[in-house]
Amino acid sequence: MARRILNLIESTVDFLPNDEVYFTFKRHKFSATINTSGFIYNVVWTMPNNVTVGIFPQRSFESLTDWTETCIQEKLDEYHTRYSAWRRVKHTRTMKTMEHVYKECSRLSLETQPNKLTNSELLQLHTLSQQHVLELTQKNTMYEEAFKNWEKWYLRSNVEPFPVKNPFSSVEIEPLKTESVQPIVLNSPSGTYLVIQRMTDKHPEAVQTVQSLGLSGFRKLAEKFTTENKTWHPPDTKAEAWWSVSVDEINKNPRKVARLVYEFFKK
Repeated sequence: MARRILNLIESTVDFLPNDEVYFTFKRHKFSATINTSGFIYNVVWTMPNNVTVGIFPQRSFESLTDWTETCIQEKLDEYHTRYSAWRRVKHTRTMKTMEHVYKECSRLSLETQPNKLTNSELLQLHTLSQQHVLELTQKNTMYEEAFKNWEKWYLRSNVEPFPVKNPFSSVEIEPLKTESVQPIVLNSPSGTYLVIQRMTDKHPEAVQTVQSLGLSGFRKLAEKFTTENKTWHPPDTKAEAWWSVSVDEINKNPRKVARLVYEFFKK
C-alpha cells in the first residue's frame, strides 16, 4: 500500500519525496516517481533499443507490486511471472533495493524506542542491526582496499611525503627515488632555448657535456627522457602557447632564439 512507501518518506532514512525508483525485466527498464503521498506516477518505459516513452499518463499506483505487475503484464504481455517488487525495484539515488531501504527505515524506527519493544520487535531489531553491521563491515573493507591502492599509487608517483596518515595501513611504502621535473619542450627552437637557459642557470657544470652531444644528440637524449618519464607535451607549438608567452624575448624574435640554440651547440 501507499502507506508503506509513505513511511519511508516520513522517516529519517535516505528517501525523499519525488525520488525516482526503477526496475528491469528482460532488458526493459521501467522508472517512476514517488510523490509526497507515497503514490507512484510519471512512469517511463525504456526499451532494449533505448527508445524511451512515457506510459500510463493518467494513472498512479498505490504499491510497488501493483506498479511492476501492471508494467510487465500490460506492456510486455507477461502474465505468469512472479516478480518480487520490493526485492527488485531500486531507489535510483542510492542504488539500493526498496527492501533494503525499508529495512533501514524499520531499524531506525525501532532504535528510537528500545524500552517499549515487544520480544518480537527486539528480535527484529537484533536481526536488522546485525545486517547493518555486516554491511558496514563490507563497506569498510572496500574503502580500506581502495585507500591502500591509492596510497601505493601516490607513493610511486610523488616524491613529496604522504599528505595524510593512512589509518588502515601498517606497512610503510618507500617512494621511488626519482626527481620531480617540469615538462621539457623540444618541438620548437624556443622550447630548446628554455631548457638550455635553465640548465645554464642551475647546472652550469653540465653545459659542456650537453654541448658535446650536439643538437641531434641532445634531442635524442631528451626524447628518451620524456618517453621514460611520461613527460607531458603541450597540444600545439603556436607562439601563444602557455610555455612561451612569459618569455618576451622568444615571442619578439624567434629567429634570434634559433640562432642562440645553433651557436650553443656549435661551440
